[in-house]
Amino acid sequence: MTIRRCPACSFLFTEDRAGDFRGGAIGREIAEFYAFLESYREARVAYLGERLRGLLARTRSGAEPSVLEIGYGGGALARAATALGCRYTGLEPLLGEAFHAEAAAPPPAARLLPLRFEEFETAERFDLVAMDNVLEHLADPVGTVRRALALLRPGGLLWAQVPNERNLVLKHRLLSLLKDRRITFPGHVNLFTARTLRRCFREAGAPQVEIGGTSASHPVLAHLLLTRPPGPLLAAGLGALRASRLDLLGGWAYWLDAYCPADGR
Repeated sequence: MTIRRCPACSFLFTEDRAGDFRGGAIGREIAEFYAFLESYREARVAYLGERLRGLLARTRSGAEPSVLEIGYGGGALARAATALGCRYTGLEPLLGEAFHAEAAAPPPAARLLPLRFEEFETAERFDLVAMDNVLEHLADPVGTVRRALALLRPGGLLWAQVPNERNLVLKHRLLSLLKDRRITFPGHVNLFTARTLRRCFREAGAPQVEIGGTSASHPVLAHLLLTRPPGPLLAAGLGALRASRLDLLGGWAYWLDAYCPADGR
């Protein structure tokens, strides 16, 4: 893997910007990960339900908020959204290959479409547009954000979460002690820092963007990253980190979050 840095804006990206790894070893790894997501979905639904309540509190939505998720993934946000009484639309180009049963029997009030975002055409506008660990996989992040902003109704919110690639080499050397030795997942074609994520939104015409962070110290997220429950010693360390919020305060959150209101308020 070759990683480039733009000399003008410091944006990090991989030299191969295809972002589609359905075959070979990486394809098998993705299939195994989605199988793990299915086994772990209920815990993720509960976690994302809490997250979704906070996101919707930032909108001026009515009694039945409308949610568009770009990248349906394992379906946890869809379940959380419909449990909260939202109308949900999920886009996932892999639906036709890996999600047959889910597409045939979606959660109530959910619409699942086997489409890439650039193929999605609609006159509907949404209270919340969500991109949960998706923007780093797409070859045109600025164009994606611009198009997502256009689908917000007044008072709506665009939320995007991406891995935080601040001090990339040091971060992944430390993480490799726990999991693997890759500098980043091969499917990541964009490697964001807080600075470049903010710039991406500004270049897309966002009226205002707030950059925050999500710690990997939450038990659900630690399990998700490791694909197994953390051991007692690691769990204790993560609990101390979560209580102190040192990674968030120092800008070392595992994920970055961008919150962009439709009208800049």
